[in-house]
Amino acid sequence: MYPCNRFRVNMYIKLLLLKLPSLLITVFLLCSAAFGQSYQDFVNETDVDKKCRLADELSQRYMILDLDSMKMTGEHLLAFSNKKQNKKGINLAYYILGDYFTRTAKEQKGLELLREAKNHYLSNQDYNKITRIYNAIGIAYQHIGNYKEASKWYKHSLKYGELASDEYVTNMALINLAQAQQAMEEYDAAIENAEKYKDWVMKLGAFDFVSNAFAVLGSIALDQEKYDRAVYYFEQCYKFAEKMDDNAGKGHAYTNIGIARYLQGDKEASEECFLKALEYRKKVRHISMLCDAYLNYGGILFEQQKQEEAIKYYKEGLRVAQQHKKYSNEIELLEALKEAYTGYDDKQLVEVSKMMEDATTHLSKLNESQEKLDELLTLELRESERIRKSGFVSENNKWPFYVGAVILLAGVFFVALRKKLT
Repeated sequence: MYPCNRFRVNMYIKLLLLKLPSLLITVFLLCSAAFGQSYQDFVNETDVDKKCRLADELSQRYMILDLDSMKMTGEHLLAFSNKKQNKKGINLAYYILGDYFTRTAKEQKGLELLREAKNHYLSNQDYNKITRIYNAIGIAYQHIGNYKEASKWYKHSLKYGELASDEYVTNMALINLAQAQQAMEEYDAAIENAEKYKDWVMKLGAFDFVSNAFAVLGSIALDQEKYDRAVYYFEQCYKFAEKMDDNAGKGHAYTNIGIARYLQGDKEASEECFLKALEYRKKVRHISMLCDAYLNYGGILFEQQKQEEAIKYYKEGLRVAQQHKKYSNEIELLEALKEAYTGYDDKQLVEVSKMMEDATTHLSKLNESQEKLDELLTLELRESERIRKSGFVSENNKWPFYVGAVILLAGVFFVALRKKLT
């Protein structure tokens, strides 16, 4: 985001709020799960139950840190489970991949898989998984922009959360419900649910996630143009992030404070906040967010006619994006440079335009490669659907049939015995 005018800032805020549910859904799962094993341990595991446990843990970690690895985990589990014809693995893979698709703008595909997983876990009365899946379905609808439907699923998640045995998932949907209500301008209800969420995480001692509650309260205050109140909430975000020595959280807090200060018209304070956010994000080394921080800081400099300084930070962000082949970030930074060079340096403007074409081509090729991988995934999904319809149950799950056979044989024996006695 480079705040060249208020419209762009407002659009950035809306995009930020849209992404928040994807960031917040795993809060407590990350708290409660122990991530000792590596991806390679998961790949090497041959026991279905252990493999599913590892897949669940890894996917929770990857949900925030690495979506590509989350997809790889789901795909591997699905292929493995198809070969074993194991419905437990297939449905967990549906959940992982469904959650992945909802986070990568393929909501319809994600919803189809999440609903399949939902039906499986409902039949098994696994209320921990159901609570999580209903929340994920709500997020999918929220990303689509259907906030009323999203609210319905969040409320279902809370209902099943009352039956869940894992205390870290019971009220996980509260914060997402608050955001859906915010989008519908139901501010009183949104504030109430965000406060409930905050109290809940405080009670659990999950102080690093109290920051998330304050972030939502701050964004509601921004919506209501209560900028001083928003700054207060974002400062609380920073306070709890600092308490947990969370550099990513501190970077988010200063980014939000910078936006609030900009909307207040205090560009100098906004510049200072975006610079602090950049310094924290350098420590985290999350490439996309680091590029975003360079874009933010360069943007506020450009807004104040500090053109050469702005170009310097845009270029540094561009270098990082190119080094790590983050083509989407590269294109955003090139767009910012294009605006900065317009009417200022025609030679550089031509060069930037050429770089923009190259980055767009690379991104297109990357998307084509992704489509080919998606075709392989589609084949795996068709195979698992065939297994589901066949009614086949793996060796691990055949014990109900053995029990049934014993009961049937006992019945036959009893009938035969009665005939003999008569």
